[in-house]
Amino acid sequence: MCGSDPDFSEPKFQRVTVISGNWFGTPQRYRIDWQPTQVVFSIDGAVVATHAASIELSLRPLMSDSTGGGGILTVDLLEMTLEGSPHRHQ
Repeated sequence: MCGSDPDFSEPKFQRVTVISGNWFGTPQRYRIDWQPTQVVFSIDGAVVATHAASIELSLRPLMSDSTGGGGILTVDLLEMTLEGSPHRHQ
């Protein structure tokens, strides 16, 4: 980490978002809209979760297969667009 960079391992920076349903085994389109006052999660165009949040840092997407059992994460496309405010990352 560099000098004043926050420690993102701190609990205040972490939030687990549990999304019900079965989204494995078939292609899906996931979207995260980081807006100045909230974060909106969508799957295939339907909003599945929203959190109030104050976003003050530049964010970047990260993909991870953190489930056990040898699953494979495949990412066919990752788009990150900066369109002023709010920033939309897909």
